[in-house]
Amino acid sequence: MPEKDDLPSIDEYGERLDKARPGSVAEQLQARAALNQSTALGKGIRIASELLAALLLAGALGYGLDRLIGTLPLFMLIGLFLGFAAGILNVHRAMNETDASLAEGGEEE
Repeated sequence: MPEKDDLPSIDEYGERLDKARPGSVAEQLQARAALNQSTALGKGIRIASELLAALLLAGALGYGLDRLIGTLPLFMLIGLFLGFAAGILNVHRAMNETDASLAEGGEEE
């Protein structure tokens, strides 16, 4: 364990913190806005990809079933409707997670 003399003083810690932080309040707000913007973009991409994945997967399964049975496009259309419903359900769940994290005061990971 280091000796007490080996540890930096409180003033040295303060100087190191000042160097690490953005200088002015405007810079701090600008950094926080950039972080929020990138987080919002990530959430939007997640929601879009969940909706698209559900649509494509259900549509492909319906198309495959149609090819096997020979009822083209019946099951593909049913699959697309079910995929859309599943995608909307996924979007709803993702938005509820976001609302819950905002209500707690934290940010979603």
